[in-house]
Order: sequence, then structure tokens, then C-alpha cells
Amino acid sequence: MSQKPQDIAAKSIVVAKERIGQVSAETVKMTYSGASELKADSIETSNSVVGNISCQQASMNSSFAAMVRSEEVKLEHSAVFALQAKIVRAPDVKAVVINAGEIQGNVSTVFDRESALAFGFGFGVVLVMWRLLRALFGR
Repeated sequence: MSQKPQDIAAKSIVVAKERIGQVSAETVKMTYSGASELKADSIETSNSVVGNISCQQASMNSSFAAMVRSEEVKLEHSAVFALQAKIVRAPDVKAVVINAGEIQGNVSTVFDRESALAFGFGFGVVLVMWRLLRALFGR
């Protein structure tokens, strides 16, 4: 039987080869671990998976996160689904959606601000046209 991941609140946390739930701390260091949510001033991950990261400074090495919100992010050989930061340092990173003030390095994205706006506009136009056609020709 699998145990539910534990939630942790502490000043400083070091996690290795563990599965944890929500974490609130000043500093978090994770290696070969998984967490559902991390909230801290400073977060370092290595070979880890995290659902949601919210912090001032994040450093990820060979890790994956679904969502990262941070003032400053350093990513090496990592992937992020959605990234929001003021400064991103990333020699090699992949993200689906990125919203950053400054990007230093090579970042591969599916959506940046401009493409997300264009997609939203195009999708909105298609929906309006569909509704007009249905209204004109009936159901």
C-alpha cells in the first residue's frame, strides 16, 4: 500500500530520494525526489520533479516542473511547462509557455507572449464565427 506524501514546513529542507507533498521553507534542496508544491525563498533541484514552484530564486538541474513562478530562475538541462520570472538564465531549457522580463541563453518555447496572444485572438475569432453561423442557419 502506498503512503500519502507528507507536507513539510521548516526553515531549511534537504530532500534526497523521497516523495513529498507541499513544502514551505526558506531554503529547499532536492535530489532525485518529487514534490507536489514548493514555496521558499531559495529552491535548488537536481534530477527531480515538482508540480508547482513559487520562490525568489530557483535553480534546476536535469529537473522538470509543471509551473515555476520566481524572480530569478537558472535552468540547466531542465524542462518547464509554464514559467513566469523576471530573469531566466538557461543555456538549454524547454518550456511550453514562458513569461519573462529578461532571458539569458537558449530557450525553446511553444508559446511566448506574442504567440499566446495570436493564438487567443485566432481562437476567439473562430468561436465568434461558429456562433454566428449557428445563429444564422439554426442548429
